[in-house]
Amino acid sequence: MTSTPRRIKNTITVTAAAGIALLLAGCATGGGLYTPDQSPFPAGAKITGRAMGGQNPVNGGVVQLYAVGSGANKSAATALITSASTTRTGGTGTYPVVTNSNGYFSITGDYDCTGNPQVYLTITYGKTIPAATANNSYLGLMAALGSCTALQSTTFINVNEVTTVAGGYVLAPFMGVDYAHVANPNATAVSNAMAMAANLVDSSAGSAPGPALPANTTVTPAGLINSLANAISSCINSDPNSDASLCTTLAGLAKNSGGTAPTDMITAVANIASNPGNNVGTIFNQIPSVGAPFGSPSLSSAPQDWSLSLKYSDASLVAPYGVAIDASGNAWVTNEGGLSVTKIAANGAILSGSTGYTGGGALIGPQGVAIDNNGIVWVANTATNTVVELNGSTGTLVNSFVSVPNLVAPTAIAIDSGNNAWVANLNGNTIVKITSGGGVGTAVSGARSGGSFNQPNSIAVDKGGNIWTSNLGYGNVVEFSNASAELSSTTTGDTDSNTISPAAVVADTTGNSGTNGNVWLASTGTSALDGFNNSGAALAATSYSGGGISAPLGVAIDGSSAVWTTNGVTAGSLSKLAATSGTYAAANPSTGVGGALNTPVGVAVDASGNVWTANSGDNTVSEFIGLATPVTTPLAANVGP
Repeated sequence: MTSTPRRIKNTITVTAAAGIALLLAGCATGGGLYTPDQSPFPAGAKITGRAMGGQNPVNGGVVQLYAVGSGANKSAATALITSASTTRTGGTGTYPVVTNSNGYFSITGDYDCTGNPQVYLTITYGKTIPAATANNSYLGLMAALGSCTALQSTTFINVNEVTTVAGGYVLAPFMGVDYAHVANPNATAVSNAMAMAANLVDSSAGSAPGPALPANTTVTPAGLINSLANAISSCINSDPNSDASLCTTLAGLAKNSGGTAPTDMITAVANIASNPGNNVGTIFNQIPSVGAPFGSPSLSSAPQDWSLSLKYSDASLVAPYGVAIDASGNAWVTNEGGLSVTKIAANGAILSGSTGYTGGGALIGPQGVAIDNNGIVWVANTATNTVVELNGSTGTLVNSFVSVPNLVAPTAIAIDSGNNAWVANLNGNTIVKITSGGGVGTAVSGARSGGSFNQPNSIAVDKGGNIWTSNLGYGNVVEFSNASAELSSTTTGDTDSNTISPAAVVADTTGNSGTNGNVWLASTGTSALDGFNNSGAALAATSYSGGGISAPLGVAIDGSSAVWTTNGVTAGSLSKLAATSGTYAAANPSTGVGGALNTPVGVAVDASGNVWTANSGDNTVSEFIGLATPVTTPLAANVGP
């Protein structure tokens, strides 16, 4: 027996100005702080709301409800409002739904929630200046709403610059040429991004932060959302006939990574989120000197960059070290100074309790962590010379490898697509392979050693399944065949002229740089990154430096082959080494992002394009919102056999 897909039935109207005139009496249209107004709407309305540019209502703005596309990343979204019994004039033509002269709108017409897509609302064109004789083509406001079927007759949306900043950041990794191109095939990743929007902003009030922000969470910097909202308000609230430069200037400052300027402020925000180090001070200077609509919290001066992060604290976080992301978007963080692993949901909720997952007492001083394709969490338990497996759903102990030869101070662990665990043993001068069956390690195939390992402290698997490990003692990187006991690199390992004290190694498994991808080494001693091709040849004669790189401790790859590294100093930061068409260039100093990081170690990218760091200096974890290109998690899903 089959069932008919559910279809949400509505009719589309625009609320008459007369019906709300009394409620609007005395509402300011000038400077000062914005106070949301939730006036009543006709019975039966499915979505109602108001579009405001600061304190000014958007008149004649085109209202559209989009479903995030399920195709290739950054491909087209689906416009859900396509027909109505009546149409209204707004923007540059005639549309089913537009805002009235007081900014109000009501969507009570046909739109289809079949499949329950994740949806977002946009307001484009229209004008906020009553005397303006032309619509503002750069006017673009949005709100990320989440599940389509969750929209109710009581749903009220205050769409303004604050909701636009939040929506632009969480959807930036999925947004293509403009706001009509938002897509990703990973439904979980999109759902997690929408949930993050509820952390950042309250769409019913049009204010930050949101009602879902966990109690253990700090938005960093606290005033960034309101300040960027104030900056784009200068364009939203402008007359294109007399103040056209306000929009063209902002658009020129908010180009995408390819150098193309946006034609609306929604896309401008997404570009800023993806390139937070560009034109920071000049963008800040676009904030109106008088009458900025959004007040506390706001920034009194330009930030270091426009990166936005959530900082999580919890009693279980004790010198957090390693980070791994599972298929649901949860972050698993080892606590080197504690006795546990902390599990953090994609939206920041602590899932492992106040003590974290202890593995029944099996975890002591854990460092490395990795997740296999069965959802099993593997932990390198450094202090007790063991490897521990945890159930990815419950956090309970699955297995503890205790009496395994050559497991001596295991510090790092990597998983291949066969769910085999490869372990780097700092004091054993070996790597050990633990084979897996059904997600549970069943045997040890023997240690790989022989003169080429000297304090191996990090390990990675490339696309071809080859194993790479960094050697702290030798200052090099060694490539090892998955299928045999033979070294693929030279007996002395691979190095460029500047490799000193390597701390971490990562393999590019995204397919953008050669058959098996390039390999990157964080060289702490030279505050630089070293790159090697899949044969072990150095990509450059010297290390890549700049971009704020300082004592790098962790390294990760995103879906565009960009390299992210944590700078493990007290005033820590992230740095990005960008990749263009598979060719790597040294990081530009403007791409260094930071703020509120304290000696970060581990780093990981998730499927929503967020970048996670474990901050050992102040016992916190940071999640940078919308900063990177999404990846497939867990990492084992991307690597070779």
